[in-house]
Amino acid sequence: MKEVPPSSSTHPANTAGRRSEADVPETGKPAWSDDIRSYYQAAAQEPVPQDFMDLMAQIAKQIKQ
Repeated sequence: MKEVPPSSSTHPANTAGRRSEADVPETGKPAWSDDIRSYYQAAAQEPVPQDFMDLMAQIAKQIKQ
């Protein structure tokens, strides 16, 4: 995922709550939303760590007792 530093012209402190056209394109969604969606989808494809699976098994075992 590419990182884009905030520019002084679009930083919220400099715009006093106003949105620029670059922040909300014609699609009606912020430009960064596609980046967040891609990051989430990549994270969702990662395998669950074995340590976490072991912990969940221990908890399930304790609940059943």
